[in-house]
Amino acid sequence: MTIFEFISVAISIILGLSIARLLTGAIDLISHRERIQFHWVPIVWASIMFSLLILFWWQLFGSNQFLKQWAFWDFLLAISCTVCIYVACGLILPRRWTNDKIDLLQYFEKDGRFGVAAYSLFYLIVIPYNMRLYGEMATAGVLTMNLIQAVLAGVAAFNRSKRWLAMSTIAFVVIYLSNVAVVIFPAFGQ
Repeated sequence: MTIFEFISVAISIILGLSIARLLTGAIDLISHRERIQFHWVPIVWASIMFSLLILFWWQLFGSNQFLKQWAFWDFLLAISCTVCIYVACGLILPRRWTNDKIDLLQYFEKDGRFGVAAYSLFYLIVIPYNMRLYGEMATAGVLTMNLIQAVLAGVAAFNRSKRWLAMSTIAFVVIYLSNVAVVIFPAFGQ
């Protein structure tokens, strides 16, 4: 086995656990729906995290063609990104259920915001990761969008205002979707 195969297995295990956590959280929300006061913000963040998981995992498969020789630094960056995603997925939706009514926004303000903080940290770490992985192909526009995403997620995580939470979440979704469009469909950004 090559170094990349060992690295991809380690990362895939953590990403698989992250997906399992998000899917279990979604199933729990459906199963306990009569006791939940839903709010769109945690659902949107969980959905974004799920799509990022899929995209990050897919990107991992192609990363070996861009980075022929993996160093410990490369592994450290990749595993740090993956751990941030795992923490984000573990905190964004409730995981302990009682017979009490659960307010998703209240849960988000207590614990879920730390998941978004981990997600913000992911975007800070992914900047040097993308620069190392893609080299000159890592455009300043995409790297700038990653930085903006880190800031918007940070605002959503640490600002106590419901208005700022809503605005930063909406702005994040717009930037995220345009960033995804540029990455998946490069002609979109031209």
